[in-house]
Amino acid sequence: MKKDDFINMWIDIDKVTKFKSNHNDCEMGINTLLNGCQYLLFFSNDYGVSIVRHDGSYGNEQGLYELGVLWTNDDGFCHLTYDTPITDDVIGYLTIEKALDIADRVSKLTKDGKEV
Repeated sequence: MKKDDFINMWIDIDKVTKFKSNHNDCEMGINTLLNGCQYLLFFSNDYGVSIVRHDGSYGNEQGLYELGVLWTNDDGFCHLTYDTPITDDVIGYLTIEKALDIADRVSKLTKDGKEV
């Protein structure tokens, strides 16, 4: 990954942090992963999102992100879920803004996975 790509990802951290500050029920984590980054956002409805940009993600070569919807089970373990009205797979080739728009939709899911 080029230096400019890393700089742009740090700029995107500000956007993710602002998103978190506008969602009181949101917990956030940031990881480095496969020469890139992962933003994790968890919501009180037991859903969350993983927003990644790394060597294997859809859109990385274009400077874009991939998003996966997460679900946390009763034991506290989270995993990708492919059973929401938002998507039945990961979604690639997203700007950070579009990924955060989808994260906002995920934050509004009911606990049984329905959109309101």
